Amino acid sequence: MKTRHKFTTYLLIVILPLIFLSIIYWMHLERSLQKERQEQAEWAGTVYQEYIDQVIRETKENLELLSLSSSVLYMDDKKTELLMNWIKDTDSRYAGVYWLNRDGVSISGTNKNFHHYHLIEQNDIERAVKTQKAVVAGTKEIYNAHFNYFSIFAPILDQDKKVQGFLLAHIKLDHMEKILKMLSPGHTFILETKDKTRILDINAEGFNGHSTWVDVPLTEVDWKLSVKVPDKVNTNNMNVFLMLVFFTFFITHMIYIIMEELIVRRHAKNQKLLNESQKIDFVGTLAASTAHEIKNPLTGIKGLVQLLVEKHPEEQDQFYYSVIIKEIERINSIVSEFLI
Repeated sequence: MKTRHKFTTYLLIVILPLIFLSIIYWMHLERSLQKERQEQAEWAGTVYQEYIDQVIRETKENLELLSLSSSVLYMDDKKTELLMNWIKDTDSRYAGVYWLNRDGVSISGTNKNFHHYHLIEQNDIERAVKTQKAVVAGTKEIYNAHFNYFSIFAPILDQDKKVQGFLLAHIKLDHMEKILKMLSPGHTFILETKDKTRILDINAEGFNGHSTWVDVPLTEVDWKLSVKVPDKVNTNNMNVFLMLVFFTFFITHMIYIIMEELIVRRHAKNQKLLNESQKIDFVGTLAASTAHEIKNPLTGIKGLVQLLVEKHPEEQDQFYYSVIIKEIERINSIVSEFLI
């Protein structure tokens, strides 16, 4: 029974609080880690988004500026070819630069394989003609594994604001991937168009829909950047958790030891009080028994003295008998007080 009581006390003071506090702290740690990982993914997504938007924005601005100054070179094949090569050589992000006619067919450019090749779709042409601004072309080349780029082109306008042709640049995706890896290494992200065409991804092989992702829209184009929330547990946080478990166990164990000491002392005090109470009960019982044993002979002696009083009426004898009876009553009174 005593062992069972100790086990129950240990369970209530040490084991259950340890489990309860560990669960609470683990839940708090999980929320903190999830928030931290979420913030890391959002930060990485912001970094990626700013870089991609910057590349697209700067390319648009450069192409628009060059298209203004290039309208005078229209149909001059030699000069346009020199201009295309100069543009490509000035920026390592360009995979190629091309001069297109109003139908989107390449007239000249840095890659001879694309001469007289239809590089942009009609809907993209209509969009550029309508806005008279540089636009990001459709991503049909992304479907081809041999092409690792996307296209941005700007309309070339004459003095009457009519489109003479287009200046198009292919942006290297592998160059962007290299820069993005350096900006925030170790993260996983996917860059997709509105129709879910994957343009670029880093470390995204083998991940499924069960992973948690943070979506960051781009401002320069209707694309979506998804960054995976890291799921690796921080070793430092785990060490803190283990330290808390150990500290909680130490504190609860000390409380248990103190409680056990207090219980032992209380039990000893109660036992001492019980012993004292038993002693008092024993003394009371002994006193009652002793008083009873003394009163019985006194009653007999008093009765016999009263008989002698009646038998010997002499004055001298009566005096002695009265003294004896008085002393007997005195003894009886003393015994009664002792009993009380």
